[in-house]
Amino acid sequence: MITDNKIITDLFFRSLHIPQPETLYRIINGRIYSPEMLPVHADQLLQELDREKTQKIFVKPAESGQGKGIHIFHKGDDGHYISPDKTRFTTDFLETIGKHRDYIIQKGITQHPDISAIYPASINTVRIITENKGGNTRAVCSMLRIGRGHHEIDNASAGGIFVKIDTGSGIIGDVALS
Repeated sequence: MITDNKIITDLFFRSLHIPQPETLYRIINGRIYSPEMLPVHADQLLQELDREKTQKIFVKPAESGQGKGIHIFHKGDDGHYISPDKTRFTTDFLETIGKHRDYIIQKGITQHPDISAIYPASINTVRIITENKGGNTRAVCSMLRIGRGHHEIDNASAGGIFVKIDTGSGIIGDVALS
């Protein structure tokens, strides 16, 4: 399935002009690449991020799900990125994670204020399952995923909840599940 690898999914969706969070870098086989797939040294990456106005970055394993293995970094007052568990975004960090698996590094996004009012710590996402039979496409079901418990991801496996959205009316259901 194409969505099993976040790097391939990102490249595929971009080729179709489907909006995605901005990809800053990719780590593939221990090497760092720009969004254009040009090699980048870790020191260059850190210098470029120092100039960025981005307040939050996500470092996601290319092949992982349920929010597992994601590192979230916030830009501190000193201009450096640090995670909630105090991991610093450094050359050593990049070299260490790149030894074991591939990663995609993306800029944090800002969600609409109305969605943020539901739960502001994570990006709450809508998932729509579609079906295409003989060229006829329909939405089979949809849900709103919502973070909770001070987590910055909305995955149910990380404590998030999900609520059914009526595909006909767009109205959110009354019951949330985890």
